[in-house]
Amino acid sequence: MKAYSLDLRERIVGFVKQGGSKAEATRRFGVSKWTVYRYVEADRGGCLAPRPCGGRQKKFEDDTLRGEVKARPSAKLKEYGESLGVSHVAVWRRLRRLAITLKKKQLLYAERDGLDRWFFQRELAELTARGRTVYFLDESGIDHRLDHPYARAPRGERVHAEVHGSRRGRTSVISASRHGRLVCPFTFEGHCNREVVETYFKEMLLPSVPRGSVIVLDNASFHRSPALQSLVEAAGCTLMFLPVYSPDLNPIEHIWAALKRMLRGGLQGAEDKIAFIGKGCLSLCA
Repeated sequence: MKAYSLDLRERIVGFVKQGGSKAEATRRFGVSKWTVYRYVEADRGGCLAPRPCGGRQKKFEDDTLRGEVKARPSAKLKEYGESLGVSHVAVWRRLRRLAITLKKKQLLYAERDGLDRWFFQRELAELTARGRTVYFLDESGIDHRLDHPYARAPRGERVHAEVHGSRRGRTSVISASRHGRLVCPFTFEGHCNREVVETYFKEMLLPSVPRGSVIVLDNASFHRSPALQSLVEAAGCTLMFLPVYSPDLNPIEHIWAALKRMLRGGLQGAEDKIAFIGKGCLSLCA
């Protein structure tokens, strides 16, 4: 593609310098918004003139780029290009061909103990090998203002959405899970505490799981009450606690994410929000 002339570049930059918006410059001169930004930035650096065309793009190996990504996964395309001596466009094209995509980071706590995690996973594997049934338990809070964060509109127009300013609208869910499905979900208003957990175990969970089951849960203080331990032992089951700072070892977290995606479409407009959330939970049950 032939580079735009210096005259056109100067007119675009001059228009912006005189107070014109970059969005208006794209419409007036028939170029992309990114081009306008690039020309304005180039003018500040004193290099507005087009670079000489011709020559061949510097080659770089796939493994070299893979190594750059592995060493600096958070780097920008421009930074990869500067390291390899190529343009960011060349990097983008190669990443696409190698199926290396931009994705959301999975955050892990720096305070987690690797040895404790290894012992936990080994013990869990041994229990499973001996035929013990394992359930993972957790609580989740669902804000009644939950909605889709994205919407469509013509370019340049903002999309506004109304939400309630009060944060009092919130429903809690406590549930066990097995094989990616919820088991005995219970929805209620307010926050979880020792009384709620003990009642849930006594009235819902323990009557529904077989004797000898292992129930895995986190280290919240209301999970460690002597009364809860006695209830579980009387039912012939065992409590097993996750290592500290290790919520990623509880697969029910994936189910909570799926539940919230499901609820985004209609929770704000639902007349009975607790019933709506409860129905969503039931659809994710075994």
